Amino acid sequence: MTIKPSTALRNEYLQISLLVKETGEPIFITNKGEADGVFMNMKNKLIYLPEADRDILEIVRFHTEKLGAKYAGGIYQTLREEISRLRDFPLLGQAHPDPELAVKGHRKLVLTNAYVSVCKVTDSTVFVYSIVNSAKDYPKLLK
Repeated sequence: MTIKPSTALRNEYLQISLLVKETGEPIFITNKGEADGVFMNMKNKLIYLPEADRDILEIVRFHTEKLGAKYAGGIYQTLREEISRLRDFPLLGQAHPDPELAVKGHRKLVLTNAYVSVCKVTDSTVFVYSIVNSAKDYPKLLK
């Protein structure tokens, strides 16, 4: 736990901001020795479940074999960039259209014209469950 006086916000703002972003931990602010507030990063945590990491690896392998490493690298970068937007906008996308997945709180984010991400938002954490080909009947695989 880090505790700083309120004057540190004025004198050391950049250092405090970087520390919060690096550690993900809040910094408690005091005023005249008394607890006064909390300084924290407002971005959400983004956690890729092992299945999602495996999905991305399989997608990159497929595109490397079919179209080459350069194209596969572009797909990889696009998938990661689109998913990373969930840090700032955790409700990006839509409630999943499959009723069973929607009841469980899953969301669907279109990443490219061929791939979608299935994720779930809990408090300030976005869990990425899967990255799948949107043309396949993937909801059955996730139930």
